Amino acid sequence: ITLSGPAMQGTRETATDGNGRFRVPGLPVGRYTVRIGSIGHRGAIYENVQIRLGSTTTLGDVRLETETFQLSEIVVRDDRPAIDPTSTTFGANLTTEEFEALPIDRDYRSIVALLPQANTSYLGDGVNIAGATGLGNVYFIDGVNVTDPSLAATSTRLPYNFVKEVQVKEGGYEAEFGKALGGIVNVVTHSGGNELRASAFAYLTNGALAAEGRPGLLDLTLRDFATYDVGLSVSGPLLHDRLWFFAAYNPSFETRDLDIPGFGFHEDRFVSHRFASKLTWQPSDNTSVMFTAFGDPTRHHRVGLGGFGPQSPAQLLNPDPLLSFSRRGAVNLSAQSRTVLGSRAVIEGSIARTEQSGEDRGDTERARSEPRFEDLRTNTWSGGVAAQGNSDITRTSARIAATMFLGSHAVKTGVEYEENASNEMTTTNGPGIIRQVGDAAFNVNRIITEVEVRSRVPTVYLQDSWRATRRLTLNGGIRWDGLYLIGVGDSVAQSVTDQFQPRLGLTFQPGELGSQKIFASYGRFYEQLPLFLSSLEHGGAEQCFYLYATDPRTADPADGNLLYCVNQAGVARSAKVEGLDGQHFDEFTLGYERALGRSLKVSLRGVYRTLRAVIGVGITPPPTVRVVAGNTGRGSLDFLPEPERDYAALELTAAKFGDSRLNFQVSYTLSRTYGNYTGLFASD
Repeated sequence: ITLSGPAMQGTRETATDGNGRFRVPGLPVGRYTVRIGSIGHRGAIYENVQIRLGSTTTLGDVRLETETFQLSEIVVRDDRPAIDPTSTTFGANLTTEEFEALPIDRDYRSIVALLPQANTSYLGDGVNIAGATGLGNVYFIDGVNVTDPSLAATSTRLPYNFVKEVQVKEGGYEAEFGKALGGIVNVVTHSGGNELRASAFAYLTNGALAAEGRPGLLDLTLRDFATYDVGLSVSGPLLHDRLWFFAAYNPSFETRDLDIPGFGFHEDRFVSHRFASKLTWQPSDNTSVMFTAFGDPTRHHRVGLGGFGPQSPAQLLNPDPLLSFSRRGAVNLSAQSRTVLGSRAVIEGSIARTEQSGEDRGDTERARSEPRFEDLRTNTWSGGVAAQGNSDITRTSARIAATMFLGSHAVKTGVEYEENASNEMTTTNGPGIIRQVGDAAFNVNRIITEVEVRSRVPTVYLQDSWRATRRLTLNGGIRWDGLYLIGVGDSVAQSVTDQFQPRLGLTFQPGELGSQKIFASYGRFYEQLPLFLSSLEHGGAEQCFYLYATDPRTADPADGNLLYCVNQAGVARSAKVEGLDGQHFDEFTLGYERALGRSLKVSLRGVYRTLRAVIGVGITPPPTVRVVAGNTGRGSLDFLPEPERDYAALELTAAKFGDSRLNFQVSYTLSRTYGNYTGLFASD
């Protein structure tokens, strides 16, 4: 058996075993030509064989006719069975050809909402998958975890023009995947090839191409706007069949003229510089090395409310409280290696580094230096934007994994390590956020926060996919994730170590092999906690609340006007919680999938998830102010009810891919989420 294709340097070869089976592991995603030959038989060629991310592709039963005289090869142009005979994972894979012509947002994350059991949220938390909120998802690009380590609210953004394939694992997946209460999104960017290729794109929309806007209740009036971006990608060989490159750059610009009542129009400007690059080196026929770099640094000169208070003023004495500047974005670097040892084993390893920085401040001198003054009697604002802050957040990770094919067993084991760090500094301008609540009562919120926390996350997993018979495959595995939170003093402030996650599954193929399957699975899934929890609990933040009898902009606390203060730095921290259980759920699935022809498949699936534990943190009211942390409904939080969130769904899907003219996916999902715990839906 010989494989060749534009996604792979050179060719790959293997041979069948005594039972006529063969396997070619560790292939890059893409389309391939498979040539099959045997002495005494007519050869066959299978064209347009699609290899998808994280999936097994089968050719079904292949029968070669006995050759009694010389004939030319048979070329088979039909797509082969679309069913993965070994997997219980539910979700989907979408390639460039399948999503680039669809009317969707150009951020690859918008593609996730196309899938069944994935729903768009209108609360700002991203796509909700299988009953969880958007902050429960984990995102990977080229094997690098790009989920925001601090809040888990965002990830690196790339246009889908840079993306070759998107895979969404919604549930039922193997022990090598974890850390999510929602879904797992895997993205592969384009790679170079032996042919030099270039592409360019441009997008534009502005006020002349849009109808007159209708502002909402709290919206500023929009006079004009323009959104445009351009992009260029280049790929090709540096050394034929040995060294390839891919490079892409996409600057994006958005301007809006917004009216601040009483102060005229001001320009809101947003600029993003998104880039991706990849160097693929094949030092030998069996070894490949890949270096990647991608990121999305952005700058925003904002007109409107910033991040310090959701309320909107009825009137302004000066425009500066609505003029702010923010800087965001991440740069991701990685090096990955894969060695294929014949048809018996694949060894993979990688190291990666993510650096994410942020800045928030006023966009004028007055906005940067003056506190914000809010007269709650008339809802009138004046002064500046209230606060400014900087953040540096990093993630360093390494992993090594080995897949071994031992007869009818495909065994995979791996070790991973991840260290996350967050250093954030926030200060208020002058006295802070001042709210006049009466003729002689002024409430002040003053923040002086410098928080530095880290987390260490080791992972070990072992899984086996056993082809017990030609029709029955049994999947089993165990995963362990540790969590060590490190705060002030560089010591372990809290650990969560009892995160064992069994995974079980089976697939059975009745009838013709590759035509249909029955599958079922059970799994326990733990979420990796973002660092924001630790910054509240272990970071040593300082926040003061004051009540003055006179205007604090002219008064001195030493004059006796200070009526009340709570210093967060003096709050009693809770002791390490013994036996703290991580946030996790149990999942059960049962389904049936059938191929109708060579490119159409239908499936019926039932899913049930039940939440087992969540972690809560709070501060008790005065006079004994202290932090309480633990599992909701247990220990120090036993006064709260046990968390409940049960998700049940019945999904019917039909999909047709690989056709040159018509491709589609259509689904109907009947689902229900119920209980007393919704999950996080806002980054605060």
